[in-house]
Amino acid sequence: MSDIPQINSYEIPNCITPNVTNWVVDANRAALIFHDMQNYFLRPFSESSEPASALTENSIKLKQKHDQYGIPVAYTTQPGDMIAEEKGLLNDFWGSDIKASVEDHPIINPLETTQYDWLLTK
Repeated sequence: MSDIPQINSYEIPNCITPNVTNWVVDANRAALIFHDMQNYFLRPFSESSEPASALTENSIKLKQKHDQYGIPVAYTTQPGDMIAEEKGLLNDFWGSDIKASVEDHPIINPLETTQYDWLLTK
């Protein structure tokens, strides 16, 4: 089980601002990175309430769009079962740590990786 306490539901604020540049995304020079979308880190949120439901829904939409355009998708993960020397400052933030188990380690469903995605272990 996670050392992270249960987190109360809250709405994700709408922070999207209009594009003030002429920049155009070049699919050949872009990538989408999902950071720590592992069961361990999302378990403290109720799956059916905010922000977990919006985060999951928006992440799936982003992944589908990037897959459609052939833009690489990467996932950062913590390996789990690290010793204190390997964790460094993570000890202060996350306590006893993520486990290398089927309960903690995998990327959340339905945001699973494909053979084309990059899995980056931190």
